Amino acid sequence: MTAQREFVVGDVLPLPSGSARDRGKPHDHILVAGNDTDVLIVPICTLRRSHKDVELVLTGDELDWLEQPSFPLLTRARLVPRANLRNLISSATRQTKANAKGLLEATASSKKVAATVGRLIYTSDNVADRLKRFIAEVGPVPPR
Repeated sequence: MTAQREFVVGDVLPLPSGSARDRGKPHDHILVAGNDTDVLIVPICTLRRSHKDVELVLTGDELDWLEQPSFPLLTRARLVPRANLRNLISSATRQTKANAKGLLEATASSKKVAATVGRLIYTSDNVADRLKRFIAEVGPVPPR
């Protein structure tokens, strides 16, 4: 049996996190930071005209799999036990074939996006202090 690949910063994970009407629907999340027990993930959402105060707009130039302009939804950033990630991905990809691509391994550009999102989390007024402390503990905040 081969060892399973570890999750790394910049990986894009399809995890269940839908809205109230789409409960459990998988959405792409970028892994921003992690230690041996927990990882910090942030959903990547499609940009709509109704979205205001978006701090970072992402396009296919930054993440080649994006089909439409998107943004990291910082207010939905969350810590997840590292041990639960494989089960969450498996659950999400079973529920719908719309996101059958599964895990997208980190690339140089997705690692840059993860670093930028980490910096935004650390400096945002709209993110819980415990998430900011997690970023500060697991590694240096990337310089501006």
